[in-house]
Amino acid sequence: PQEAAVPYGFLDEDLPHQVRLFGNYRFNFDRFGSLSLGGLVTYQSGRNWSKVASVPVNDDPNQLNDTPGTYNHFFDGRGHNRFSGWWSLDFSARYQIQIWKDVNAWLKFNVINILDNDEQTSYGTAGFAAENDAGTLVWNPSGSFGSAPTAAYYQTPREYLFTIGFLF
Repeated sequence: PQEAAVPYGFLDEDLPHQVRLFGNYRFNFDRFGSLSLGGLVTYQSGRNWSKVASVPVNDDPNQLNDTPGTYNHFFDGRGHNRFSGWWSLDFSARYQIQIWKDVNAWLKFNVINILDNDEQTSYGTAGFAAENDAGTLVWNPSGSFGSAPTAAYYQTPREYLFTIGFLF
């Protein structure tokens, strides 16, 4: 069917909602330097995924030509499934002081994902096609479906960054 081989819908890269709110405030201590405090809140809705499997051309009776090969068969349209969304809160503090004339030194401390949210942002979506008792193609999840084998399937964990710098 045309809608299974060339579907309409959202691409896997579609990201419908992404919000970043940030704020920064600077305390000026005159000759004792300055302190800047900042925060960043990030929200991202879940990405799309599709129930898709490689299907041999000759096994589909609705196919017009008999050219051997495979095509990607979309079982419920493209992008109809969605992973969970996630959010994060980041913090930064920077202290800068004048050392001599135009020479300044600064220290910066960042905490990424300060609340250590550990939302799973994706998982394995592999599946395969098989015929059911009625002879129609159905999508079946593979053994790795729903698993998250590496840290890349999760939100970035809490991370501390410390920087020292000179400005001249």
